[in-house]
Amino acid sequence: MRAARQGALTVAAALIAAGASFGLAACSGGGDSNGSHGDQAKGQDNRPNIVLIQADDQTADQFRRAVMPKTFKDLVDHGTRFSDYIATTAECCPSRTSLITGQYAHNDGVTSNAVGYAGLVGKHDVLPVWLRHSGYRTMEVGAKYVNGYKQFSNAATDIAPGWRDWFEVLSHTQYYDYRISANGQHRARGHHPDDYVTRVLTRKATRLIGKGAARLAQQGRTWQLRSPPGSGSARRARVCPCTTARAALL
Repeated sequence: MRAARQGALTVAAALIAAGASFGLAACSGGGDSNGSHGDQAKGQDNRPNIVLIQADDQTADQFRRAVMPKTFKDLVDHGTRFSDYIATTAECCPSRTSLITGQYAHNDGVTSNAVGYAGLVGKHDVLPVWLRHSGYRTMEVGAKYVNGYKQFSNAATDIAPGWRDWFEVLSHTQYYDYRISANGQHRARGHHPDDYVTRVLTRKATRLIGKGAARLAQQGRTWQLRSPPGSGSARRARVCPCTTARAALL
């Protein structure tokens, strides 16, 4: 990870794959009272921007230059790679939940994929809510938040606690012919090349980051979010390896 001065991009984790979820947050200098509204700016903020990209069901052996050359070139070679780390649970949903709660699975309640969001003890005590209270503008773009979340969401809003901008694939195992929740509005995608899920998510994440970057235009800084390796030549497939990512932008 690499933290820099005001307006610079901080990469908290980088594991890019097809179907990624990009969780983003942009700091406005003022927090919210309830973690779901507001974002009023209160002067200049020197805290870093954060982008967290989390891969789901990816083995450690797959995170190497031969498999992910662009990720290594654009991120790993310019940052810090951790050699001492712990996965709290050897299952995808509990591990992803631990990332947004900071707790072991037996403490946050999500002890298995089957338990999922229903077992989460503190549904409003999670990373995106903390970021909103801290003054960050939060954005989630991706294919997999917490298993079973949609069963507990309000169909009219469909946005998990703490996220201001929400762009989530509802049928996360498909590259084509899927549905997306765009801030609670459900939209269907077809099988045109432009509907390829990785391209759609990358375009959306880039636009959201661009909005945050516009505030820093006077400082001459820009942000780029590149497509996952091989996405340019991808073709239709039935099932995709889903990843999740979280991030924060000032």
